[in-house]
Amino acid sequence: MRSYFQNHGCLVFTAPFNVYFSVSNHFEKPDDIMQPDITVVCNKNQIVSKGCFGAPTLIVEVLSPATALKDYNEKFYAYQRYGVKEYWIVDTANRMIHVYHLKDGAYLERVTYGEEDTLRSIEYSDLHISLRSIFALEI
Repeated sequence: MRSYFQNHGCLVFTAPFNVYFSVSNHFEKPDDIMQPDITVVCNKNQIVSKGCFGAPTLIVEVLSPATALKDYNEKFYAYQRYGVKEYWIVDTANRMIHVYHLKDGAYLERVTYGEEDTLRSIEYSDLHISLRSIFALEI
C-alpha cells in the first residue's frame, strides 16, 4: 500500500498516529481524536507534527475482539460524519475485508472481499490487492 500511495502523492501512516476531526474545521478543540490502524492522507497540508487535521482519504481498521464493536459502530459513523472517502474494516478472524465508500455524505457503497478475492478500492480504481497474500501473512 505504501508504494502505491506514495506514487499517487499520498502519505501512509500506521498507529499510533492521531487524526483530529472537527465539524467546524477549528482544530483547537477537536470534536474527535482517533488513532486508526492505517491512515492515508493525500492532502499534505493536513499533516502536522501531532498528526493529521481533518478527514484522511482512506482509513483502515483491523478488528480485534476488544475493538470490533467500536470499529463497526462508533468509528464507522464518525468517519462517515467527518468525510473519510473510503473506510476498510479488516476482519482477520473471518478472513474478510469490508470496503465502504462515501457517497453524498454517507457510506452507501459496501463491498466485502474474502481471502480468495482481489480487493479493489472504490476510490482508487487501479488499486488491487490480492487478499490471499495478505491473509497468508497472519501468524
